[in-house]
Amino acid sequence: MEQIKSLQSNFTAELGAMKRKLSDTEDRQHKHLEAFEIMQQALNIAEEKLENATDKISLLEENHVAAVKKMEEELIATNEQLHNAIVRIEVLESELSIAGGAIVTLNATKASVVAVSEVTDRLSLLDREKASRAEFVVLSANLTLLAEVSTQAH
Repeated sequence: MEQIKSLQSNFTAELGAMKRKLSDTEDRQHKHLEAFEIMQQALNIAEEKLENATDKISLLEENHVAAVKKMEEELIATNEQLHNAIVRIEVLESELSIAGGAIVTLNATKASVVAVSEVTDRLSLLDREKASRAEFVVLSANLTLLAEVSTQAH
């Protein structure tokens, strides 16, 4: 019987040790489960942050595309305005050239008119009876020449 008691005592001791091991294992399993839940929560938070970041990136991309398109439209409009300004400048240059030619013509005409007026004044001052025929002919020729120059200037 002593053997039975000894076996029973050993069995009880081993059973107690197994219970402690089982309890320790359950504690570790519980801790692992808590750690897993914490990691799962962290993963869920990270996924939400990733979704938010992805949404923000998409929004930034859309804004960037819209901004680039607007800048392209503004650049096209600016180029059109520059082209129109160049055309206007060319037209003004042409008009200025024409006006410059007109001014030269007017100045030549004015000079001719002044010269004709001077010759006419001299002719009127000449006493035709006393003036020599040669002087009268020269002044008349000058008047005719000035009239031709004036006509060519127009």
